[in-house]
Amino acid sequence: MTEGCNGGWAILDGYLAEIGGVVSEECAPYLAMTGGQTCGAYSNCQPVAKVSRSYSIDKPTEMQIKKEILRNGMLVTDWFMPSYARSYKSGIF
Repeated sequence: MTEGCNGGWAILDGYLAEIGGVVSEECAPYLAMTGGQTCGAYSNCQPVAKVSRSYSIDKPTEMQIKKEILRNGMLVTDWFMPSYARSYKSGIF
């Protein structure tokens, strides 16, 4: 749990999966929000997988991202939201 829809850093996902592991959906279900939730609510969840090594690439190009996916599989990334899209409201939350 970084900051959910309020921001956060993708590198923290890899770091936390490396040092603590990843828990199951049954123990910590995805809620599409973090409001009112704390990490303590999931303190009894046991890791079901662990990342062996996390790292970041500073300002990757589209081609670098494609190569990472081909070489290493899944990845987590941040992106910049352009100002014209920041006022979009989905009505979901």
